[in-house]
Amino acid sequence: MEKMTFRQKIENFWYHNKFTVIVVGAFAIFIIISLIQLLSKDKPDANFMYLGSAPLSYKENLFQASISEVMKEDYNGDGKKYVDLVAVTSKDVSFNDTEGNFATGYTTSDLQKTTGETFAAHLTAGDSMIYLIDENYYGVLDAADVLMPLSEALGYKPEFAVNDYTVHIGDLDVYYLPGFDVLPKNTLLCIRYPVKLTKSEKEVEERKEWNLKVFRDIFSYVYPDKPKTEEKVPRVMTLEEFKEVFADYVQKRGLNFSEGAIESATEISPEGFYEETGANVFRVGNATYLAIYGKLYALGKYIGGTGLYDIAVGNMDDTEQKDIIFTYSYKSGNRVENSVSVFNLTTMKETFLNIGYQSSISIVKISDTLFELHGDGSLLGTVEVKDGKFEITFKDV
Repeated sequence: MEKMTFRQKIENFWYHNKFTVIVVGAFAIFIIISLIQLLSKDKPDANFMYLGSAPLSYKENLFQASISEVMKEDYNGDGKKYVDLVAVTSKDVSFNDTEGNFATGYTTSDLQKTTGETFAAHLTAGDSMIYLIDENYYGVLDAADVLMPLSEALGYKPEFAVNDYTVHIGDLDVYYLPGFDVLPKNTLLCIRYPVKLTKSEKEVEERKEWNLKVFRDIFSYVYPDKPKTEEKVPRVMTLEEFKEVFADYVQKRGLNFSEGAIESATEISPEGFYEETGANVFRVGNATYLAIYGKLYALGKYIGGTGLYDIAVGNMDDTEQKDIIFTYSYKSGNRVENSVSVFNLTTMKETFLNIGYQSSISIVKISDTLFELHGDGSLLGTVEVKDGKFEITFKDV
Protein backbone atom coordinates (compact mmCIF):
# COMPACT_ATOMS: atom_id res chain seq x y z
CA MET A 1 0.00 0.00 0.00
CA GLU A 2 1.35 3.41 -1.04
CA LYS A 3 2.25 5.65 1.87
CA MET A 4 -0.11 8.68 2.20
CA THR A 5 1.21 12.19 2.18
CA PHE A 6 0.46 14.59 5.08
CA ARG A 7 -2.22 16.32 2.99
CA GLN A 8 -3.85 13.00 2.16
CA LYS A 9 -3.89 12.06 5.84
CA ILE A 10 -5.69 15.32 6.66
CA GLU A 11 -8.21 14.78 3.87
CA ASN A 12 -8.82 11.20 5.00
CA PHE A 13 -9.31 12.24 8.63
CA TRP A 14 -11.73 14.99 7.57
CA TYR A 15 -13.69 12.60 5.37
CA HIS A 16 -14.23 10.09 8.19
CA ASN A 17 -14.60 12.54 11.13
CA LYS A 18 -15.95 15.81 9.75
CA PHE A 19 -19.29 15.54 11.58
CA THR A 20 -17.56 14.99 14.93
CA VAL A 21 -15.15 17.86 14.24
CA ILE A 22 -18.00 20.24 13.36
CA VAL A 23 -20.01 19.35 16.48
CA VAL A 24 -17.03 19.57 18.83
CA GLY A 25 -15.87 22.79 17.19
CA ALA A 26 -19.28 24.41 17.47
CA PHE A 27 -19.55 23.37 21.10
CA ALA A 28 -16.09 24.76 21.84
CA ILE A 29 -16.99 28.08 20.21
CA PHE A 30 -20.21 28.21 22.26
CA ILE A 31 -18.28 27.57 25.50
CA ILE A 32 -15.69 30.23 24.65
CA ILE A 33 -18.34 32.85 23.81
CA SER A 34 -20.30 32.01 26.96
CA LEU A 35 -17.19 32.34 29.10
CA ILE A 36 -16.30 35.69 27.50
CA GLN A 37 -19.83 36.99 28.11
CA LEU A 38 -19.84 35.70 31.68
CA LEU A 39 -16.44 37.20 32.49
CA SER A 40 -17.21 40.52 30.76
CA LYS A 41 -20.68 40.97 32.31
CA ASP A 42 -20.81 43.70 34.92
CA LYS A 43 -21.25 42.43 38.46
CA PRO A 44 -24.24 44.30 39.90
CA ASP A 45 -24.07 46.42 43.05
CA ALA A 46 -27.79 45.77 43.56
CA ASN A 47 -30.71 43.90 42.04
CA PHE A 48 -33.93 45.62 40.98
CA MET A 49 -37.19 44.29 39.63
CA TYR A 50 -39.89 46.52 38.14
CA LEU A 51 -43.41 45.23 37.61
CA GLY A 52 -45.99 47.63 36.17
CA SER A 53 -47.21 49.55 33.15
CA ALA A 54 -44.35 52.04 32.61
CA PRO A 55 -41.87 51.37 29.74
CA LEU A 56 -38.87 51.23 32.09
CA SER A 57 -37.03 48.67 29.96
CA TYR A 58 -36.76 51.32 27.21
CA LYS A 59 -35.29 53.79 29.72
CA GLU A 60 -32.75 51.48 31.36
CA ASN A 61 -29.76 53.58 30.29
CA LEU A 62 -31.29 56.61 32.00
CA PHE A 63 -32.18 54.51 35.04
CA GLN A 64 -28.63 53.16 35.29
CA ALA A 65 -27.15 56.67 35.05
CA SER A 66 -29.52 57.96 37.73
CA ILE A 67 -28.97 55.09 40.16
CA SER A 68 -25.22 55.59 39.68
CA GLU A 69 -25.70 59.19 40.84
CA VAL A 70 -27.78 58.06 43.81
CA MET A 71 -25.32 55.36 45.00
CA LYS A 72 -22.76 56.75 47.44
CA GLU A 73 -20.17 54.07 46.71
CA ASP A 74 -19.19 51.27 44.35
CA TYR A 75 -20.27 48.59 46.80
CA ASN A 76 -18.85 45.52 45.08
CA GLY A 77 -15.50 47.23 44.42
CA ASP A 78 -15.29 46.43 40.70
CA GLY A 79 -14.80 50.04 39.68
CA LYS A 80 -18.35 50.48 38.33
CA LYS A 81 -21.69 51.55 39.75
CA TYR A 82 -24.15 49.22 38.09
CA VAL A 83 -27.40 47.48 39.06
CA ASP A 84 -29.18 44.53 37.51
CA LEU A 85 -32.69 45.51 36.37
CA VAL A 86 -35.44 43.07 35.48
CA ALA A 87 -38.30 45.11 33.99
CA VAL A 88 -41.59 43.26 33.47
CA THR A 89 -43.95 45.65 31.69
CA SER A 90 -47.67 44.99 31.52
CA LYS A 91 -49.26 47.52 29.18
CA ASP A 92 -52.76 46.88 30.49
CA VAL A 93 -52.21 46.64 34.21
CA SER A 94 -55.21 48.83 35.00
CA PHE A 95 -58.88 48.97 34.15
CA ASN A 96 -59.72 51.63 31.57
CA ASP A 97 -63.01 53.27 32.47
CA THR A 98 -65.56 54.89 30.17
CA GLU A 99 -63.57 58.13 29.96
CA GLY A 100 -60.15 56.62 29.31
CA ASN A 101 -58.98 57.18 32.87
CA PHE A 102 -56.99 54.48 34.62
CA ALA A 103 -58.21 52.98 37.86
CA THR A 104 -56.78 50.08 39.82
CA GLY A 105 -58.29 46.65 39.99
CA TYR A 106 -58.49 45.15 36.49
CA THR A 107 -56.14 43.56 33.99
CA THR A 108 -56.68 41.19 31.07
CA SER A 109 -56.31 37.51 31.90
CA ASP A 110 -53.59 36.87 29.30
CA LEU A 111 -51.40 39.70 30.55
CA GLN A 112 -52.08 38.69 34.11
CA LYS A 113 -50.92 35.14 33.36
CA THR A 114 -47.74 36.13 31.48
CA THR A 115 -46.73 38.82 33.94
CA GLY A 116 -47.71 36.70 36.91
CA GLU A 117 -45.65 33.72 35.73
CA THR A 118 -42.55 35.88 35.28
CA PHE A 119 -43.07 37.49 38.66
CA ALA A 120 -43.66 34.12 40.33
CA ALA A 121 -40.43 32.72 38.86
CA HIS A 122 -38.37 35.54 40.35
CA LEU A 123 -40.26 35.35 43.60
CA THR A 124 -39.51 31.63 43.88
CA ALA A 125 -35.82 32.17 43.06
CA GLY A 126 -35.52 33.82 46.45
CA ASP A 127 -32.79 36.36 45.67
CA SER A 128 -32.46 39.57 47.64
CA MET A 129 -34.28 42.12 45.51
CA ILE A 130 -35.35 45.76 45.52
CA TYR A 131 -38.86 45.95 44.08
CA LEU A 132 -40.54 48.77 42.19
CA ILE A 133 -44.01 47.38 41.84
CA ASP A 134 -47.48 48.40 40.72
CA GLU A 135 -50.06 48.42 43.52
CA ASN A 136 -52.05 45.71 41.70
CA TYR A 137 -49.27 43.16 42.24
CA TYR A 138 -48.21 44.18 45.74
CA GLY A 139 -50.66 41.73 47.33
CA VAL A 140 -48.64 38.81 45.91
CA LEU A 141 -45.50 40.03 47.67
CA ASP A 142 -47.40 40.71 50.86
CA ALA A 143 -48.94 37.23 50.85
CA ALA A 144 -45.53 35.63 50.22
CA ASP A 145 -44.29 37.12 53.52
CA VAL A 146 -40.82 37.91 52.12
CA LEU A 147 -40.65 41.69 52.56
CA MET A 148 -38.29 43.33 55.02
CA PRO A 149 -39.88 45.97 57.27
CA LEU A 150 -38.72 49.51 56.56
CA SER A 151 -37.76 49.88 60.22
CA GLU A 152 -35.28 47.01 59.78
CA ALA A 153 -34.00 48.04 56.36
CA LEU A 154 -33.60 51.76 57.18
CA GLY A 155 -33.49 51.83 60.95
CA TYR A 156 -36.70 53.88 60.98
CA LYS A 157 -40.14 54.00 59.35
CA PRO A 158 -40.72 57.13 57.19
CA GLU A 159 -43.79 59.21 58.07
CA PHE A 160 -45.00 58.93 54.48
CA ALA A 161 -44.78 55.11 54.40
CA VAL A 162 -47.78 53.35 52.86
CA ASN A 163 -47.45 50.56 55.44
CA ASP A 164 -44.67 48.83 57.39
CA TYR A 165 -42.93 47.64 54.22
CA THR A 166 -43.28 50.12 51.40
CA VAL A 167 -43.45 53.74 50.21
CA HIS A 168 -44.59 55.44 47.01
CA ILE A 169 -41.62 56.27 44.77
CA GLY A 170 -43.23 59.67 44.07
CA ASP A 171 -42.61 60.64 47.71
CA LEU A 172 -38.81 60.37 47.28
CA ASP A 173 -36.42 62.81 45.62
CA VAL A 174 -35.16 60.11 43.24
CA TYR A 175 -38.48 60.44 41.44
CA TYR A 176 -37.18 63.62 39.79
CA LEU A 177 -34.30 61.73 38.14
CA PRO A 178 -34.46 60.42 34.53
CA GLY A 179 -35.59 56.80 34.39
CA PHE A 180 -37.40 57.03 37.70
CA ASP A 181 -39.68 59.79 36.39
CA VAL A 182 -41.36 57.43 33.88
CA LEU A 183 -42.87 55.44 36.75
CA PRO A 184 -46.32 56.27 38.12
CA LYS A 185 -45.96 58.23 41.37
CA ASN A 186 -47.83 55.54 43.30
CA THR A 187 -45.35 52.81 42.27
CA LEU A 188 -44.37 50.98 45.45
CA LEU A 189 -40.74 50.66 46.57
CA CYS A 190 -39.76 47.82 48.93
CA ILE A 191 -37.03 45.25 49.57
CA ARG A 192 -37.21 41.53 50.25
CA TYR A 193 -35.29 39.06 52.35
CA PRO A 194 -33.11 36.57 50.42
CA VAL A 195 -33.66 32.82 50.55
CA LYS A 196 -30.61 30.57 50.28
CA LEU A 197 -31.14 28.06 47.47
CA THR A 198 -28.13 27.25 45.28
CA LYS A 199 -25.87 30.16 46.23
CA SER A 200 -23.38 30.06 49.08
CA GLU A 201 -24.31 31.71 52.36
CA LYS A 202 -21.50 34.23 51.90
CA GLU A 203 -22.76 35.25 48.44
CA VAL A 204 -26.35 35.54 49.70
CA GLU A 205 -25.35 37.79 52.62
CA GLU A 206 -23.06 39.85 50.40
CA ARG A 207 -25.81 40.55 47.88
CA LYS A 208 -28.28 41.33 50.68
CA GLU A 209 -25.91 43.93 52.19
CA TRP A 210 -25.28 45.60 48.82
CA ASN A 211 -29.01 45.80 48.13
CA LEU A 212 -29.65 47.30 51.56
CA LYS A 213 -26.97 49.96 51.04
CA VAL A 214 -28.43 50.99 47.69
CA PHE A 215 -31.94 50.92 49.17
CA ARG A 216 -30.81 53.32 51.93
CA ASP A 217 -29.08 55.54 49.37
CA ILE A 218 -32.40 55.90 47.53
CA PHE A 219 -34.08 57.19 50.68
CA SER A 220 -31.28 59.57 51.64
CA TYR A 221 -30.82 61.06 48.16
CA VAL A 222 -31.60 64.79 47.91
CA TYR A 223 -32.41 66.18 44.47
CA PRO A 224 -30.51 69.47 44.05
CA ASP A 225 -33.12 71.32 41.99
CA LYS A 226 -36.32 69.91 43.44
CA PRO A 227 -39.27 71.96 42.15
CA LYS A 228 -41.38 73.70 44.74
CA THR A 229 -44.83 72.19 45.02
CA GLU A 230 -47.80 74.49 45.14
CA GLU A 231 -49.79 74.16 48.32
CA LYS A 232 -53.21 72.76 47.57
CA VAL A 233 -55.92 74.94 49.02
CA PRO A 234 -59.45 73.49 49.00
CA ARG A 235 -62.18 75.75 47.68
CA VAL A 236 -65.90 75.35 47.17
CA MET A 237 -67.01 74.87 43.58
CA THR A 238 -70.45 76.33 43.02
CA LEU A 239 -72.98 74.64 40.75
CA GLU A 240 -72.67 77.38 38.11
CA GLU A 241 -68.88 77.13 38.18
CA PHE A 242 -69.15 73.35 37.85
CA LYS A 243 -71.30 73.68 34.72
CA GLU A 244 -68.69 75.93 33.09
CA VAL A 245 -65.77 73.69 34.09
CA PHE A 246 -67.66 70.56 33.08
CA ALA A 247 -68.57 71.96 29.63
CA ASP A 248 -64.86 72.53 28.97
CA TYR A 249 -64.07 69.08 30.42
CA VAL A 250 -66.58 67.43 28.05
CA GLN A 251 -65.23 69.28 25.01
CA LYS A 252 -61.60 68.41 25.70
CA ARG A 253 -62.37 64.73 26.32
CA GLY A 254 -64.94 64.32 23.55
CA LEU A 255 -67.62 63.05 25.94
CA ASN A 256 -71.24 62.64 24.91
CA PHE A 257 -73.13 65.10 27.15
CA SER A 258 -75.66 67.48 25.64
CA GLU A 259 -75.99 71.13 26.64
CA GLY A 260 -79.32 70.26 28.23
CA ALA A 261 -77.73 67.52 30.35
CA ILE A 262 -75.00 69.89 31.52
CA GLU A 263 -77.54 72.61 32.34
CA SER A 264 -79.59 70.14 34.41
CA ALA A 265 -76.57 69.16 36.56
CA THR A 266 -77.15 69.15 40.33
CA GLU A 267 -74.94 69.17 43.41
CA ILE A 268 -75.43 66.10 45.61
CA SER A 269 -72.75 66.67 48.28
CA PRO A 270 -73.97 65.34 51.65
CA GLU A 271 -74.17 67.78 54.55
CA GLY A 272 -70.70 68.53 55.94
CA PHE A 273 -68.99 66.74 53.02
CA TYR A 274 -66.95 69.75 51.88
CA GLU A 275 -65.86 70.57 55.44
CA GLU A 276 -64.47 67.03 55.85
CA THR A 277 -62.95 66.51 52.39
CA GLY A 278 -62.50 69.89 50.67
CA ALA A 279 -64.51 68.48 47.75
CA ASN A 280 -67.98 68.77 46.17
CA VAL A 281 -70.00 66.09 44.39
CA PHE A 282 -72.16 66.75 41.30
CA ARG A 283 -74.50 64.61 39.20
CA VAL A 284 -74.94 64.95 35.44
CA GLY A 285 -77.57 62.51 34.21
CA ASN A 286 -76.48 59.16 35.70
CA ALA A 287 -72.82 60.23 35.92
CA THR A 288 -71.20 61.52 39.11
CA TYR A 289 -68.21 63.84 39.37
CA LEU A 290 -66.02 64.86 42.29
CA ALA A 291 -64.70 68.44 42.23
CA ILE A 292 -61.57 69.15 44.29
CA TYR A 293 -58.82 71.77 43.91
CA GLY A 294 -60.59 73.04 40.80
CA LYS A 295 -60.34 69.68 39.00
CA LEU A 296 -62.98 67.04 38.14
CA TYR A 297 -62.82 63.28 38.67
CA ALA A 298 -65.40 60.75 37.46
CA LEU A 299 -66.71 58.43 40.19
CA GLY A 300 -67.67 54.83 39.40
CA LYS A 301 -69.01 53.52 36.10
CA TYR A 302 -72.06 55.21 34.70
CA ILE A 303 -72.99 53.13 31.63
CA GLY A 304 -76.66 52.19 32.15
CA GLY A 305 -77.65 52.08 35.81
CA THR A 306 -78.59 55.10 37.90
CA GLY A 307 -75.14 56.20 39.07
CA LEU A 308 -74.14 57.07 42.62
CA TYR A 309 -76.46 55.84 45.38
CA ASP A 310 -74.69 56.49 48.69
CA ILE A 311 -71.43 58.07 49.85
CA ALA A 312 -69.50 58.30 53.13
CA VAL A 313 -66.26 59.88 54.32
CA GLY A 314 -63.44 57.83 55.84
CA ASN A 315 -59.66 57.70 56.11
CA MET A 316 -58.23 54.87 54.04
CA ASP A 317 -54.50 55.66 54.23
CA ASP A 318 -53.93 57.25 57.64
CA THR A 319 -53.18 60.72 56.25
CA GLU A 320 -54.63 64.10 57.18
CA GLN A 321 -56.68 64.08 53.96
CA LYS A 322 -59.97 62.20 54.30
CA ASP A 323 -61.15 59.80 51.56
CA ILE A 324 -64.55 58.57 50.35
CA ILE A 325 -66.36 55.26 49.92
CA PHE A 326 -69.45 55.14 47.74
CA THR A 327 -71.97 52.80 46.13
CA TYR A 328 -73.45 53.08 42.66
CA SER A 329 -75.21 51.10 39.94
CA TYR A 330 -74.16 50.43 36.36
CA LYS A 331 -75.18 48.11 33.56
CA SER A 332 -73.19 44.91 33.03
CA GLY A 333 -74.47 43.01 30.00
CA ASN A 334 -78.24 42.76 30.35
CA ARG A 335 -78.35 43.32 34.09
CA VAL A 336 -77.82 46.23 36.43
CA GLU A 337 -75.08 45.73 39.02
CA ASN A 338 -74.67 47.63 42.27
CA SER A 339 -71.10 47.97 43.44
CA VAL A 340 -68.74 49.72 45.86
CA SER A 341 -65.64 51.84 45.24
CA VAL A 342 -63.15 53.80 47.32
CA PHE A 343 -61.66 57.08 46.08
CA ASN A 344 -58.35 58.13 47.65
CA LEU A 345 -58.29 61.93 47.84
CA THR A 346 -54.51 61.98 48.23
CA THR A 347 -53.57 59.93 45.15
CA MET A 348 -56.82 60.76 43.28
CA LYS A 349 -57.22 57.08 42.39
CA GLU A 350 -60.36 54.96 42.54
CA THR A 351 -60.24 51.35 43.70
CA PHE A 352 -63.09 49.11 42.55
CA LEU A 353 -63.92 46.58 45.25
CA ASN A 354 -65.45 44.05 42.84
CA ILE A 355 -68.71 43.75 44.75
CA GLY A 356 -71.79 42.90 42.70
CA TYR A 357 -75.35 43.01 44.08
CA GLN A 358 -78.77 43.27 42.44
CA SER A 359 -80.32 45.84 44.79
CA SER A 360 -79.09 49.25 45.88
CA ILE A 361 -76.39 49.28 48.57
CA SER A 362 -76.37 51.84 51.38
CA ILE A 363 -73.43 52.63 53.65
CA VAL A 364 -73.41 52.90 57.44
CA LYS A 365 -70.17 54.39 58.78
CA ILE A 366 -68.90 52.72 61.96
CA SER A 367 -65.50 54.45 61.98
CA ASP A 368 -63.06 56.07 59.54
CA THR A 369 -61.85 52.60 58.53
CA LEU A 370 -64.94 50.40 59.03
CA PHE A 371 -68.20 50.56 57.05
CA GLU A 372 -71.31 48.39 56.99
CA LEU A 373 -73.05 47.72 53.67
CA HIS A 374 -76.84 47.29 53.74
CA GLY A 375 -79.30 46.19 51.08
CA ASP A 376 -82.97 45.17 51.07
CA GLY A 377 -83.23 46.17 54.73
CA SER A 378 -80.50 43.83 55.99
CA LEU A 379 -76.76 43.81 56.62
CA LEU A 380 -74.86 42.55 53.57
CA GLY A 381 -71.37 42.77 54.98
CA THR A 382 -68.53 45.12 55.87
CA VAL A 383 -65.57 46.89 54.27
CA GLU A 384 -62.62 47.48 56.60
CA VAL A 385 -59.21 49.02 56.00
CA LYS A 386 -56.30 47.15 57.58
CA ASP A 387 -52.65 47.98 56.85
CA GLY A 388 -53.64 49.84 53.70
CA LYS A 389 -55.69 46.93 52.33
CA PHE A 390 -59.45 46.51 52.01
CA GLU A 391 -60.93 43.50 53.77
CA ILE A 392 -64.42 42.70 52.50
CA THR A 393 -66.74 40.42 54.44
CA PHE A 394 -70.11 39.62 52.88
CA LYS A 395 -73.09 37.66 54.15
CA ASP A 396 -75.51 35.81 51.89
CA VAL A 397 -74.59 37.65 48.67
